[in-house]
Amino acid sequence: MELHGVRSWRRAREKDTEASFTVRLAQVYPARESSNTVVPLERRTRLRRVLLIEDSTDAREMLRMMLELAGHVVYDSADGPRGLVLLNTLAS
Repeated sequence: MELHGVRSWRRAREKDTEASFTVRLAQVYPARESSNTVVPLERRTRLRRVLLIEDSTDAREMLRMMLELAGHVVYDSADGPRGLVLLNTLAS
């Protein structure tokens, strides 16, 4: 976890019946929005059908929500073989 700027400590009490944990997270500053950033119109309006294959349920759900909020139609699968079956179904 130190790779991400996170440090943690564990302090055990008598016979490991009670423990306390301390976690320190790195401070992250919000990104500043630039008024100079221009997204081309075709990139803002072109919606896509997306096949998302991800074995982590949490990551898959988060990515799906982000893509759907951007207006895309999302199909998802938890593994490659099922993803290929879904791809073939969508293509036919």
